[in-house]
Amino acid sequence: MFGVPGIEIVHSEQIKHISPYLPSGHIVACILGTTGCGKSYAMSQLLPGFAKVSQIIICSKVAMEANDMYRAVAAYCEKKEIEFGFFNDPANACEGIQHMCDEKPPDEWGIIIFDDFSDQKSSRSDPFNVTMNNVSAIMRNYKYHSMYITQAPTNVPTLVRNNVCVRILFHVNNKTNLRSIREDFITVGACADEDEFDQLYKIILETSEHSYLMAVTKGSDKRLFIYTPGEKPDVPRLVVREDLGIDDNLDKAREMIESDPYLIELRDKLGFCTGDSRVSYEFRRRVKQTIRKHADYIAEMMHIKKIDALHLISDMIRIDLS
Repeated sequence: MFGVPGIEIVHSEQIKHISPYLPSGHIVACILGTTGCGKSYAMSQLLPGFAKVSQIIICSKVAMEANDMYRAVAAYCEKKEIEFGFFNDPANACEGIQHMCDEKPPDEWGIIIFDDFSDQKSSRSDPFNVTMNNVSAIMRNYKYHSMYITQAPTNVPTLVRNNVCVRILFHVNNKTNLRSIREDFITVGACADEDEFDQLYKIILETSEHSYLMAVTKGSDKRLFIYTPGEKPDVPRLVVREDLGIDDNLDKAREMIESDPYLIELRDKLGFCTGDSRVSYEFRRRVKQTIRKHADYIAEMMHIKKIDALHLISDMIRIDLS
């Protein structure tokens, strides 16, 4: 690559998980939602989908005996002969995780779960944040997946959020949190834009408090699922454009554009002015500018993206407007 032979690196094959919803290899997952929405249940359904797991560790400020989910996970581990660990403060977590890591066979995997493991502080020096950051950054090298369960994205350190490849989003009550989550979904490529995210989030708001969106974004594996209870089969469904009615809207927008008298008039004006003079150039520029403004109106009225409106108009007048 740089003019000399490089060092040959032999990479181990990425682990293939049992669940088809999970991407291959190391996973950082985040489950977000308000109290009682089903975060713990979603986590309990995800865990058996991981492959070659010999350890499960839960870190939480809540005592184990006070939480039904923790006891259920412990019972599952006992049944499956999986080593289980539980720690409720940063110091114990660091020491306990290190000890369990030393005991784990090197070819097997562990899962470290942080369930509201936070003092609600954003400082990187906060002991809870330091523990979560270290696990996310270092423990993947020792074959540990990590999972973060919380009500607000601000309870998950930024360094961790940047590495999340599986996101599950239930209802959230705070508009600031929702804006942050929306940006995450768009940035990683799960949603194309704010309109698409808002349309999907509206669906889960209007169906059930246990509905959620699930984004898988790892390398070229980019998938978006939606879960609404009561569907048959009762599983998250892959989101396709037809689910959002986008294709129908585009067809209707195309019909409207092709018969729009204002666009026909502007197209004809462009056709009449084909000279190379500065005056002709300026005239065409202003007509194109007017068409782009009209595209805003069409996009808003037909509930489509502006870029799609521009492409449809470009096809109609045979001039590139993008």
